[in-house]
Order: sequence, then C-alpha cells, then structure tokens
Amino acid sequence: MSEKSQLQEFQELANSWIDGRATEAQTLLLEQMASSSPEMMRHFVELSLLNASLAYIGDLSPASPRPLTIDGPANGENRFQGWFWPVNTASALAALFLVAMFVFAIMWRTAPATKTFARLDTKAGARWVSASVPTDTGSQIGCGRLKLAAGLVSIQFEIGALLELEGPADFEILNPTRCRLNSGKLLATVHSNFKGFVVETPNAILTDQGTSFCVSVQTDGESKMQVLDGRVDVADRRTGVEKKVFGNSSVRLTLGGISDSFDVEQGSTEKPSLSSTEKTVVYLSTLLGRGTDFWVQRDDLKPGSEVPKSAPILLVKWSMNEYRRYDRKAYLRFDLTGVSRNNLSTAALTLNAVPSGLGFASMTIDSTFAIYGVTEDNLDVAPSGSVWNDAPASTQSGGTVNLSYAQLLGKFVIPQGVQEGTFSIQSPELVSYLTNDRNRIATMIVVCETQSVASASIVFGFAASKNSQHSPPNLRLEYDK
Repeated sequence: MSEKSQLQEFQELANSWIDGRATEAQTLLLEQMASSSPEMMRHFVELSLLNASLAYIGDLSPASPRPLTIDGPANGENRFQGWFWPVNTASALAALFLVAMFVFAIMWRTAPATKTFARLDTKAGARWVSASVPTDTGSQIGCGRLKLAAGLVSIQFEIGALLELEGPADFEILNPTRCRLNSGKLLATVHSNFKGFVVETPNAILTDQGTSFCVSVQTDGESKMQVLDGRVDVADRRTGVEKKVFGNSSVRLTLGGISDSFDVEQGSTEKPSLSSTEKTVVYLSTLLGRGTDFWVQRDDLKPGSEVPKSAPILLVKWSMNEYRRYDRKAYLRFDLTGVSRNNLSTAALTLNAVPSGLGFASMTIDSTFAIYGVTEDNLDVAPSGSVWNDAPASTQSGGTVNLSYAQLLGKFVIPQGVQEGTFSIQSPELVSYLTNDRNRIATMIVVCETQSVASASIVFGFAASKNSQHSPPNLRLEYDK
C-alpha cells in the first residue's frame, strides 16, 4: 500500500472514530496505525482539534443560537435557545478529552517495555536471522521482534497463550496480549479462561475467543487461518468487516478481504518455495579451520583483560572523546577454504549479543553497528593478539575503519537498554565480498557508529568463539543449484 493510500485510509478511519461510527475492528486498526507512525498520530490529533474547533466556531457564528436574553418571542419558542451554546461547547471539550484519552491509551499500550511476560524455548533445528530479545532456551522475554531462519520456537505468555512459531518467520511481540505475524507460520493455543489475545497479520486482526488456531502468512502478505477448536473473530484491516470463524473452518485473508470458508484438505494456495534439493546451505563459524575472533582496545591495553576468562566476549564501544582510550573494536575471521564462490545467492552474518557487565543501560541510547570486510589479503594474517594500531584497517576513531583497506557490508541497530539477543546483516555487499575473496580468508570488523553519551555507557558484548554458553559469530551461505 502506498503512503498516500495509507494516509487516506487512516483519515477515513479517524473520521469514523470522531463521528462515532467506527467498529471495534476499525478502532483497533486506527490505534495500530497511529502508534506505528508519529506523523499519523499528529494527523489524527490535528484532525480532531479541527473538528472540535469547527464545532466551537459554529456555535459562535451569527447563524447559531445566541446567548440567553430576557427579550424573545412572546410565545417563548426561543426562550431557552441560548442554553445550547454552553452545551455544544461542552460537547466540543468532551470530544477533545476523548481524543486525549485515545492518544494516551495508544501511548500506554505501545510504550516500550522492559518487563518480561513470556518464556521462549527453542527446539531442535532453530536458527535465527535476528532478534531483539534473548533467544537462549528458557529466556524470559517481553516486547521485541524475532526473525527465525528455520526450525521451531515456542513462546509461553503469562496470560495463558502458547505460541508455536515455525521458521522462516518474522514475528513481533507488541504487549502481553498482542503480537504480529509478518510472515511465517504460527500455532496459537489460548487458555479457555482468557479471551482477547490478538494476532495481527498484514491484512487482518485475529482475536482469539479462548481456543486454538493456526495462521500462515506469505511474504507478500496474503495469509490463511484455520480454527482448530472454539472461535476466532477475524477483522479486515482495510474495511473493518468482521467475521466469526468457528472450529474446523478456515478463511483466506487478502487485500480483497476475508474469503468464505474452504476445505483445508483440498490443498493450499501458498506459493511453493524452493525445496532443499534446489538450494544448498552452508554454515561457517569463527571456530572452524583458520577462523578466529578477537577484540582490541586503544592505548594497547591487553585484549580480554577486563572480562572473565571463563566467558569470552568480544567488546565493542565508541567512547566519549575524553575517554577514547576505552574505544574497542571486534574482529572476526572466517575460513572459506572449500567453500564455493559460484552461485552464492544469499549470505548472512549473525552475532549473539551478551551482557559484558561493563557500563549502565540507562546511560545508553539506540546504537548502530557497522560490519566491514577487510579487502587486503595481507591483512588477513594479523595475529589474534593485535593491538590497536596493528589491527587490520584500524583508524584513530572508535567508530570508523580505514576505507582504503575495508568495505562496508551492512549495519544493524541495538535498541536502548538491550544487552542480549541475536543480530545479523544480510546484503548483496556481503555476497559480493565473500564471492570475490581471493585467499579464502574473510576478515570482518565490528564497530559501533554511535558515540557514547556518558562515560558509564554500556560496553557492548558479543559471544566469541571460546564462549561455552552462546553461539559464536557465524555465516549462513545459501547457494542456487
């Protein structure tokens, strides 16, 4: 949907809500759209203020009833017309109050939360693309986004909802009773004592009424939902049209609306993906062959001196200017020996963020990280004990590298306060870099491009190859056959 059509849809929903015509589904959609865009929130407030102002001006216009006067028609027909002015003004003020409460409700529902309210458990074969919450099995999690490359993951919410997520999937936890499936497959089982758990899809809003159901969303947004037991209320995000779907029934959810129920045993409309016989996937970590990883700190302080030997962590930070001696960069080396250069279609680098124990989350802002690939073969053989000035493509800035010897491969962001989770880059630049590497040793540099705002800001940590609790840096390479 284009930005223009989105704004038009939002304006129609806002008008319906202001006029009191919006259905529950339309109100939910209005909340979702307003919370996802500061521009739309501002547009909604302006539209509401304009509506109330026009009502107020209309009350003061000469054509409107005037304030009560003693003189009037003898029969008293208009004697009390003047009382309508304060009543209408009060209505306008009441409307403004409702708008304020609506905006407050959206902000309250969608405000970032660090509170945990669910438990995540990974199953065999689970592989991550990225995640803004911890992904170790048994982790307590809250709001966040999870991108699963393959495998199964279960999420148990405190309110009694159990979700089984099947990769590849793009999934968001919005609050303790609401989530969004952007793509992938999901099985939801909600305790019968709780009703109202919501699963959003690109085209619909699914409200559970104490039941179990499964939903599949394709990458183009088209999806289908099957109720296994009980009832799910389905609302079209665009029109607000609602449909109650009961056990053993299914519906398709498209831009055209909600389809009639169909027999799920008669096949699927899902677009087939390439099978395993048409794709080859190779995984590499810094543990294999000549691979390794290390970090360096300015002023030639010994790498690893500030972290426990039993939990090796790669440290990364761009410090304030007066504390620049604490700048840190991480280096990753992958052994590409035996890995084909031909037909490489997709490449992803994944890092597992872990707490370093250094610094305070409250003194850290959203931080952008950049991954660079060293382009000079002679720099690939630098010893793992490299000091700052001898490290490949090093500069005197904690947030940059020497672009004469390295190229940018991709970036990712770690939100404020987050110290754990899986983060990755996937780009054509990474594919090209790995394909064109001549000596089959790929050296990459991890730097933080966001300078610290306080001396006690977090030192970011990523699991190293010697970490016994978390996965080391790894590459996922996908080849066309």
